[in-house]
Amino acid sequence: MLAVAAALGGSACDGGAGSHAAPSTASAVASSSASAAPLSSAPAALPSHDTRLAALQGRWRIESSTGQPDAGMVFLPAIGKDVVIRRAILVFPDDDPASELRKTLRVLPEPNALAIDHRGNFAPTDPLDGDAQALGRESKGWSRRVLAKVEGDVMTLAVAFPQDPLPPSFAPSDRSEVVVLRRIR
Repeated sequence: MLAVAAALGGSACDGGAGSHAAPSTASAVASSSASAAPLSSAPAALPSHDTRLAALQGRWRIESSTGQPDAGMVFLPAIGKDVVIRRAILVFPDDDPASELRKTLRVLPEPNALAIDHRGNFAPTDPLDGDAQALGRESKGWSRRVLAKVEGDVMTLAVAFPQDPLPPSFAPSDRSEVVVLRRIR
């Protein structure tokens, strides 16, 4: 099993207040060791490929969700669609096939926890690390906090709203969505 872990200090984002800037390279995913050593690194202007995110890289198909319709569960309507993780960026399908949502993966201090922070709406031809505002793109969307695990080619996420407590487990609840994704090889 791959456990998401971090012992991070300092600011999670490189930009100022209200900025949608990318997180520092301290975002991490560690192998199944019981705990991760404290990390330190200089902030980067853009999310870089962090080898600790290696197990998450690639294309994943959303197989299932325990979410309820009309309850703000963002993975539920995307069942059967693919997401792509490149470096620290999650590319999520948009309702418009000429657009895609991009999110930044950021490790939270809780064990196995990630934040999925909204970057913006982009055209598939835009640079991966592009700035939505600088490109004149719409920049509205969702962010979430997740409990994550990867076992082989299966990733399981317990997804909660950013203002809600992180899910304590991968058990379904009325305030979180449990999502299963399968790696596409």
